[in-house]
Amino acid sequence: MVNCANLKCSHKPEAVMKQVLRANFCLQPPGDSPTRRSTFDGLIAGCIPVFFRNDSAYEQYTWHLPSDPETYSVFIEEERVVNSTKPLKIEDVLNSYSQQKIKKMRKKIVEILPSLLYMNFADKDGGENSGENSAKDAFDLSIEGMLRTVMSNRFWNRL
Repeated sequence: MVNCANLKCSHKPEAVMKQVLRANFCLQPPGDSPTRRSTFDGLIAGCIPVFFRNDSAYEQYTWHLPSDPETYSVFIEEERVVNSTKPLKIEDVLNSYSQQKIKKMRKKIVEILPSLLYMNFADKDGGENSGENSAKDAFDLSIEGMLRTVMSNRFWNRL
């Protein structure tokens, strides 16, 4: 567990990243907004995100994350932890995951990494790994998603 009261984490991100790299799970409670940069920092480090609200990454990053969130993340309903008469213990939920399941979830995270990163544009254009079989990066997915939205009837009907 990282104690940011003593470390002043906002000024020493390397202390947080050391822990993220060692962790199986990274808690992602909502902050000022439902999503957090640390969600992506954790995923890139191979840490399985634990979400407490559907409006976190599940609903906001549909272009970048798989539609089957249980394959790469854990969901614990916020109400079951915070406002319940018999609160659920987060550690109990996470301890119920077998090492085999954790390994499978991490493998899925590795598969989705290209969709979370921005690749070197020069490498994408003409390199030996470029072409139709190369993985789409975060930029490709964002542009495709915006084009789908613009071309949909839903967008044009609002004008």
